[in-house]
Amino acid sequence: MQSIVTTMGDVNQNTQEIAGAVQQQSAATSEISNSVRQAARGTEDVAQHMPDVTKAVDETNQSAAQMLQISKDLSRHGEQLRHMVENFLRRVAAADALKNVG
Repeated sequence: MQSIVTTMGDVNQNTQEIAGAVQQQSAATSEISNSVRQAARGTEDVAQHMPDVTKAVDETNQSAAQMLQISKDLSRHGEQLRHMVENFLRRVAAADALKNVG
C-alpha cells in the first residue's frame, strides 16, 4: 500500500511539474504571438505610408530636376554676361587707346 501512495505522490509531483511547464510554454507562445501581431501592425503601417513616401520622393526628384535646369540656365546667363562685360571693357579700352593716340 505504501508503494502505491509513494507512486501516486510521484505521479502527482510529475503532473504538477508538467502543468507548470505547459503553463510556461503557453506564456512564451502568447508572448511570441503578441510580438508577431505587433510586427504585422508595423508592417501594415509601413505599407500604408509607402504611397506618401513614393510621392514625396517623386516631388523631390522633380524639384531637383528643376533646380538643375535653373542652375544650367543661370550658368549660361552668367557666361553671356561675362562675354558682354569683356566686350564692353574691350570697347572702352579701344576708345581710350584712340583718345590717347589722337
